[in-house]
Amino acid sequence: MDEDANIIERAGRGDEDAFESLVYAYHDRLMGLLMRTARDPLLAQELAQQTWIKVWKNLPRFKGRSSFFTWLYSIATRTALDHFRKVKRRNEYEYMDELEASGSSGRRSQPDQTMMRAEIQQEFYQAMDQLPEKLRMVLILREVEGLSYKEISQIVKCREGTVMSRLYNARKQMQQLLKGSQS
Repeated sequence: MDEDANIIERAGRGDEDAFESLVYAYHDRLMGLLMRTARDPLLAQELAQQTWIKVWKNLPRFKGRSSFFTWLYSIATRTALDHFRKVKRRNEYEYMDELEASGSSGRRSQPDQTMMRAEIQQEFYQAMDQLPEKLRMVLILREVEGLSYKEISQIVKCREGTVMSRLYNARKQMQQLLKGSQS
């Protein structure tokens, strides 16, 4: 039994130190996914906490049919999707506005470039916001997280062909949306 499997087994039996090791090992990657999904640090942190609670409760049922990382992302993805289904999404640009208001852009010597990057990023996020959640999640998992089709299919609980189809549709819609914003 490798070290990760040993830690997962101990955590599944209620060993809080082992669970803390899992949180330490995977929390940054989990937060990366949730930040890209929620684009709000407080919401991402809240979703991460909900995810870790679900992991703690369900860890005894983890059978190892997929990697722990894939299982964790599956729970995080469903937690985020559930949140967005239950609550109308808040203004996604609050975070960007806060950053701009605090002056934390970092490159004040090139204001034109900074402004252009912010405009491009805003157009990208506006286009992402218009995608259905299922398409947006697949796009993030593939293009940002770099997960394989197989891993994504396990996370979103659908066939690999469905993942490929959703990814194709997400890319196509993003192209159309971004092309429309340049007009």
